[in-house]
Amino acid sequence: MKNQFMMAALAAAALLASCSKDAGTDPVPVPGTPDAIRATAKSLTIETSTMPGSKAAYTAENADGLKAAVYGSLTTGNYASTYVSGTMTFKAGTESGDAVAFDTGATGSTSLPADKSSVFLTALYPSDATWSGLGTTATVTFTGKEDIMASAQSEVAKDGGSGGKAAFGTFAFKHLLTRIDVTIKGEDESAVAAWGEVQSVKLTKVKSVTTFSNQAAVTLADGTAATGSAFSGSASGWSFYTDADAAPVSKALTTSQVAYATTMMAPFTAANSDDLTLEIVTKTASGSAVTSTVNVKVPTDGGADTQGKAYSINLVFKKADISGVATVQGWGTPVDIEQPVI
Repeated sequence: MKNQFMMAALAAAALLASCSKDAGTDPVPVPGTPDAIRATAKSLTIETSTMPGSKAAYTAENADGLKAAVYGSLTTGNYASTYVSGTMTFKAGTESGDAVAFDTGATGSTSLPADKSSVFLTALYPSDATWSGLGTTATVTFTGKEDIMASAQSEVAKDGGSGGKAAFGTFAFKHLLTRIDVTIKGEDESAVAAWGEVQSVKLTKVKSVTTFSNQAAVTLADGTAATGSAFSGSASGWSFYTDADAAPVSKALTTSQVAYATTMMAPFTAANSDDLTLEIVTKTASGSAVTSTVNVKVPTDGGADTQGKAYSINLVFKKADISGVATVQGWGTPVDIEQPVI
C-alpha cells in the first residue's frame, strides 16, 4: 500500500512538471549554453591603414580582439539598473558562429531571461576606463591617450529573431574623439644641425577655446557624444604621447619624415583658419632650448566637425623657421587634404 502511494505521488509530480513546461515556463538557462547573452561587432568606423600613435588607439580594420565594456538592461536606453555588466572580447565577423559571450568576471545574469523578455546591450571602449553615472548616459574622463568609442545599443531576446529581435547583439563602434598625429623632419642637413632635437610638442589652444575638455558624456541608446555639448571638464594644455603611451621624449631630427607623437582630444568645429596652436620645444647640440609656436589650419573639405577624424600634422624644420602641412584622414573613409600651415 505504501509503495502504491509513493508511485502515485511520483506520477503526479511528473504530470505537474509536464503541465508547467507546456504552459511556457522554461527551466532557468545555464550561462555558456546557447541561451547565454552573446554579441558580435561589425567592422569599425576607423582608419584603413596603421598610423603612428598611442597604443591605446584602436587601429585594426575590424573588431577582432577588441575588448569592450558591455552593459545589459531590461529598459531600453537606460542603464541605471543593470541586468548584467562585464566585458566582451570580440572575434571578427557578425554571423552567429562569431558571437561571443561575456568574459569571465561578469556580474548579474549572463543568460537571457527565462520569460523571453528583451535585454538591451550597450558597448563602450576602452573596457578598463571608469564609466560613471550610468543611466541614459555614461561619462568618462580621458587624458589624450585613450581612444573613446561607443556603439548604439542592441536588443537581444531568447525568441531568436521573431518580432525584429535578434538572438545575439551586433555592435558597430564609432570614434568619438579627434586624433592628431605629429611627424617631424628637417628640410636638409643644415636645418637638422640648426634645430637639433625635438623635445616636446604640446597643443596650447583651439580657436576661441581657452581650456580643453577632458570628459565625454555618451548617450547609451545611440552611442553618440555630440561635438561641444557632450564634452566638458577643463585642462589648461593638451599633451601628445608616444606609441608607448609615454610623454614625448627627445628625438633627433633627420632629413626623413618620422612619427613623433599622437594625442586624442575632444572634437571641435574647424574653421580652416589657425584652428590649432602647437608649442614646440627643440634643443640644439650646444644645449640651447628654443620654444616655437605654430598655428595649424584644419581643412574643412571633408566637413567642419572633426569627430571621428584623424589628422596628421607634418612639421618640417627649416633653417629659417618651422613650416608644416596638415593632412586629414577620416576613420573609415580616408580623405587626404593638404593644407599649408605656414
